[in-house]
Amino acid sequence: MLLSLGAYWTVWGWRFALGLVLSIYIHEMGHVIALRRYGFRATAPMFVPGLGALIRLQQRVVNPREDAEIGLAGPIYGLGAAVFALLLWWGTGEPIFAAIAGVGAWINLFNLLPISSLDGGRGFHAMTRVQKLIAAVTVAAAWYFTDDGLLIILALVCFWRAASDKPSRKGAGRLPASIVCWSSS
Repeated sequence: MLLSLGAYWTVWGWRFALGLVLSIYIHEMGHVIALRRYGFRATAPMFVPGLGALIRLQQRVVNPREDAEIGLAGPIYGLGAAVFALLLWWGTGEPIFAAIAGVGAWINLFNLLPISSLDGGRGFHAMTRVQKLIAAVTVAAAWYFTDDGLLIILALVCFWRAASDKPSRKGAGRLPASIVCWSSS
């Protein structure tokens, strides 16, 4: 964590570096909290300068619903960190908080790509085809209103996964409220 802080500090200054590292830490702790709720063991967050951080599971998650909750907990907590930074910007007018909020939001959005090694892939694994299509349409609508290029990539991958994924194992499609909130935001 300190190595990442130092690396980011040399490039962007200490204030942005600290905000970025804290945002990544909060994202990873979202996963840790969800893992502990289900009784799974995992490592502490391990930071990789330039790439972010990760948590290594020490046992396998076999239930798609639990895997989705664990995977999506990080972006949900990360969204909270980005919103907090945005509120700080609104309250203080300091542009550094807007930058931290924007980068934090973008990192969490990138993590929602429905690719197996990212958090969105874990969430998509538990969804039915109809839920995947709803998520894809929601992301496409968000792209239409924001014109953020990452959203169109996310929407295209969502549509591709909805069309190409085979039906999931037992337990898929019955999503907890936290997953439903993700697909509607």
